[in-house]
Amino acid sequence: MSCFVVFGAVGSITDTKKLVSDLESFSDEHGVVVQVVDADLVCGSIHLCSAVEHAVRASVEERMATRSLAMEVLLYASGERQIQYALPKMGVKVGDSVGIGGVVIGRKDQDQKELEALVSDLVGCFGWVRDEKVLVGDSDCLIRFGISEVELETMPKDKYEDLILEKVALVDILKK
Repeated sequence: MSCFVVFGAVGSITDTKKLVSDLESFSDEHGVVVQVVDADLVCGSIHLCSAVEHAVRASVEERMATRSLAMEVLLYASGERQIQYALPKMGVKVGDSVGIGGVVIGRKDQDQKELEALVSDLVGCFGWVRDEKVLVGDSDCLIRFGISEVELETMPKDKYEDLILEKVALVDILKK
């Protein structure tokens, strides 16, 4: 599997179309895949790690539901099976001091250290500040994600992340 880095950041986003275009340019220039999501819906870095792992596996097994690995990551991260629902749910929002969850997936010849340097470059290019705390989810995050109060009551707080991981894994079943 390719090496990847999950990161959190805070910054201003004024135009999501321009952001997507600039991220694609950065990706092309560095030969990596970059995806950013609304950190308000990320429930721990393991949430994004799981989304990346599922998306990469879908790519390797030639069963992606989207045309790009970046969009496939978004699909899994959102727990949705269709981009028309995933994008409004998990896409980054316009605003000042926005929480951003991100992933950079490297080529097979890139190592963790090189990807960490690319993440620093990426964050700097966009004028963001790296902040891993934006990736820490809580019960409010889970509710915004679409987990019901009933589901929350069935799990101890230290297992809340498992509810998100289940939603990520369910995308494979929903895609069939």
